[in-house]
Amino acid sequence: MASSTVKFALVANRRHFATTAFSASSRLLPQNVDVNAPLSLLSGSDFRPPSVASRFDKAAFKYSLQFSNNKSLASKHDKEEEKRPSREDLERVRSVLSHDIPRFFIKTPNFSIYGQNFECDDRINGKTYKIVDYIKQVYYIRIWGNLRYTFIRTNVVSENVIEAESAIEFRFRVRALPFFKMMIYMFPKKLYISENMNKNADIIAELISTYYVGKDGKVFLHVIDDKQTDRDREPSKVNLIQEKLNKLRKSPPVPAPSL
Repeated sequence: MASSTVKFALVANRRHFATTAFSASSRLLPQNVDVNAPLSLLSGSDFRPPSVASRFDKAAFKYSLQFSNNKSLASKHDKEEEKRPSREDLERVRSVLSHDIPRFFIKTPNFSIYGQNFECDDRINGKTYKIVDYIKQVYYIRIWGNLRYTFIRTNVVSENVIEAESAIEFRFRVRALPFFKMMIYMFPKKLYISENMNKNADIIAELISTYYVGKDGKVFLHVIDDKQTDRDREPSKVNLIQEKLNKLRKSPPVPAPSL
């Protein structure tokens, strides 16, 4: 009888300890989980210890943030690609310009490559032109050049396609031969031959033209600049002298040696 009583007391203590431990662990369960449900049913639930769940949430948040950033960068890249013209359009515009620029003073340029919202930025004279005024200015320069000089031509020095900016850059020189020089050196330098005329002509301008092409394959901006204001050009002698004078002014005066 005494042994049965001891066994009953031990079983009761074990049940009380298990019930207390389970009730303490049930505080960690979500609110929608039944506390009285068997542990076998809780094995398929979303229950995790707080430390593991917090680490998982941080990793998931970091992954989702990285994924959203990659997605936004990809969308921006796609939008930029949509705004840019194709390589075929750039090559077509470059081909037309490389044909028109050397023949600027002897043949009418092809204006079909310019869009309706075209604008010319003349940085030499500080003016801007729309498409109609731009065409008038082109005809005016052609007439003025042929009346002012006996021989005038445009020689392309280099051309460069900048795909990152959807731009085409031309560097060229304008050579011209005045009337009096033509009369003096006509026979001594055989200027009646066109090759000799181009060789003995004076360089009256060195220009840089940059054409920006839109997504429709049309030129929407033409920036023309001279070589003196080119950003790649070395600083002039006047600027170098001015910098040296500024350094001398900043330096403290040196006392004269005593005699």
